[in-house]
Amino acid sequence: MRNPLVTMLVQVAEERGYAPALLISQAWADSRLTPCANPTEGDVGLFRLSPVMVARYHIDPLNPRESARAAVAIMQTMLTVFQGDARKALVAYKWGSKAVLEAVDELGKEWLSLFPIHTQAYVEEVTLDALLVSDLL
Repeated sequence: MRNPLVTMLVQVAEERGYAPALLISQAWADSRLTPCANPTEGDVGLFRLSPVMVARYHIDPLNPRESARAAVAIMQTMLTVFQGDARKALVAYKWGSKAVLEAVDELGKEWLSLFPIHTQAYVEEVTLDALLVSDLL
């Protein structure tokens, strides 16, 4: 039997035309699937949304479905901006598209090296986990 939270994430992703494996992997990397995650930085919820994003999307970040819908909306925007490049979209999800565009302008193919190690690790974790999760769905 599948975890009800994972089932909900699959439903939200499919409703919005987003990859379920990527959404599940983001939730795992962001909060270890803990809807009430509240790290000291101020980001909160399943997808560790910043107060700015919570206000922008008018959501309750502790509501897993609302948090997932906001995360999908943000990622779909970033995927559009970065022409489907999930790595750039994931970094932009955390740092904003302007930061990613500036990094690409500055270092080209080595753009990711301008970001902190924890961001680089986040991108690797989400992209690799998404491959594994997709085999399980």
